[in-house]
Amino acid sequence: MGAGLALFPATFTDVRALPWRRIKYAVFLVLLLFVLNGPLVQTLSAGREPSGLMWFATAAVDAALLLFAYVLLRYGRYSGGDPVRASAVAAVEPATVERGIDELGDDLLDIRGDVLTADAHEMVLDVDGVPVVVILDGHANELTRGRVARVRARRI
Repeated sequence: MGAGLALFPATFTDVRALPWRRIKYAVFLVLLLFVLNGPLVQTLSAGREPSGLMWFATAAVDAALLLFAYVLLRYGRYSGGDPVRASAVAAVEPATVERGIDELGDDLLDIRGDVLTADAHEMVLDVDGVPVVVILDGHANELTRGRVARVRARRI
C-alpha cells in the first residue's frame, strides 16, 4: 500500500508499532465522559430541562477530566514513543552506578535501569521513564522486578 497512513495495518510489525498506550487512554477517556455525562443525558432524554447547576457541574467535570488526560498523556511516565529495543551481548548484572543509557559505539549500549518485568527470554527496564526492552538471547539474568540492572546490549 504506498506511502502514507494505512487504514488497516498490513503486517504484525505494523500492528505492534501502533501507539496502543495512547489508544487505551483515549478509549478510557471517552467511556469515562459518557459515564460522567449520564445524568445530564438522562435528564435531556426524559424531556426535562436540566438546571443550570447540572450544566455547570457537567461542564466543570468534563473540563477537569480533559485537562487531567492532557497532562497525563503529555507529561506521563511513558509519554515518549516506542520503547528502545536491544539484544543483550553479556549477562545481566546488578547496577552500581546511576540509571541511564550510554552509547559505546558500533550500536552497543550500556543500559542501567529498574527492572519492570523479567523472564528467561527478555526483560523490560525503566531508564528515567523510558521503557527499554532487552532480549536476553540466552544470557543469564538473576535479577527480578524492582532491582536495578546493568546490561550491555546491541540496539535492534
